[in-house]
Amino acid sequence: MVNMKGEKIGMSYGRYFVHDKQDISTQQGAIDNHAEKHGIRIMKHYQDISYPRNAGSRPHLQMMLQDLQSEDVPVDHLLIYSSCRIIRDTESNVRTILEVLNHVDSVVLVKEQVTYTADDFKWLTTSLIRPSLGAGF
Repeated sequence: MVNMKGEKIGMSYGRYFVHDKQDISTQQGAIDNHAEKHGIRIMKHYQDISYPRNAGSRPHLQMMLQDLQSEDVPVDHLLIYSSCRIIRDTESNVRTILEVLNHVDSVVLVKEQVTYTADDFKWLTTSLIRPSLGAGF
């Protein structure tokens, strides 16, 4: 999708914990390169730093959802460095991610060089995490 000005609009999300090997500057550099190569203007970068994957809350992930819910500008793409930044997460954060997907058209996993429709990424996310979260998810 392209907005009224003919631009593709994106937001990016990164997560970094001190024990991770993929630091936030590596993630953001790869995302920025991908966006430039594909003509995507990133409206805003969201980065949760020093939150382990089992942390119950990611403030910038929550902020992204709030911004998407209140934005007048439709967002075409959510750019994420890698699926591991999102999928291996706690139930509450996965629920937030699924809500975020209601406001974007596609998810770009930059490291994997894969683009999913939002619906396909929802299916992928719930399929991969359901066994670890139990039948109630």
